[in-house]
Amino acid sequence: PYMMKNVAKISEVVLLLSYLHAIKLFVKRFLNLVLISVAFTEVSAMETIGAGWVPAQTFEMGDVSGSGWPDERPAHFVTMSAYYIAPQMVTVQEYCDFLNISRENTENGDFIVRKEGGEVLVNFPFSPISKSGVRYVPKPGTSHQPMYYVTWEGAALYCNYLSVKQGLKPSYQPENRWACDFAAGGYHLPTEAQWECAARGGRAGGIYSWGNTLSPFQANYGNFIGGITNIGNYEPNAYGLYDMAGNVMQWCNDWYK
Repeated sequence: PYMMKNVAKISEVVLLLSYLHAIKLFVKRFLNLVLISVAFTEVSAMETIGAGWVPAQTFEMGDVSGSGWPDERPAHFVTMSAYYIAPQMVTVQEYCDFLNISRENTENGDFIVRKEGGEVLVNFPFSPISKSGVRYVPKPGTSHQPMYYVTWEGAALYCNYLSVKQGLKPSYQPENRWACDFAAGGYHLPTEAQWECAARGGRAGGIYSWGNTLSPFQANYGNFIGGITNIGNYEPNAYGLYDMAGNVMQWCNDWYK
C-alpha cells in the first residue's frame, strides 16, 4: 500500500540477508555483516517482494548518542535519494531454494563454494542448512529464520540469482573482482548509508528506531531468548521493516575500512 508507482524508474530496493547472531543493536559495527539489496526498474518486481518505501531525505548518520563504537564517529549528514527496501530478511528456506536451483555452486570440504572462482559462499557445518539426498534443506526449526553463516560473496551471488529470476540484469560481476554495477537495474547489497537510513525508520537522534530504551519485547538481544528467532517476530519500524535491530547482523555492499 505504501509503494509509489510514479517513482518506480528512479528507485532502488533493498533485500535482507543475515550473518551472525547479533549482540549489538542499531548502532552497528561493520565487520562482516549481511544484507541484500536491489535496484528495480519495474513496479511489478517491487510488488513481488512487497518492498518498503524509504523516501528521499537528509539524515544524520553514525553515533548520534555518544554510546556507539569509535568508528561510528563523527556523526555526519548524508543526503539520500528515494529507494525501496524489502521488509524482511532472506530466510533459510529461500537460500536453500537458491542453492538447489543455481548451477554456480558446488561443495569443497566444509564449504559451499562458487564453481568458477572457488569463493566460499556458505560455511556449511555451522550454517542452518543440511542435505536430504542431493538437495539442500533447512535444519529442523530454521526454515523461517534468517539465513546465516553466509559470506559476502554468498550474499552477492544470491542477489544475482534474484535478478535473473525476475528478468533483471545482475548487478554483481564475479569475474571482475565482484564489481557492482548499481545502474544495472538488478539486486545488490545496500550501501551502509542505505541500511542505516532504512533502519532508523525516519526517526532522528535515537539509538533505536523507536527511541533510546530497549526491552526484550522489542528485539532479540542479550541472550534473553538464547538463539536466533524467526523473521518478523517483533514489531516493524516506521518504514515497515522487520529485525533492523537485534537477532542477526547483516551484510552491506561497502567494504569495511
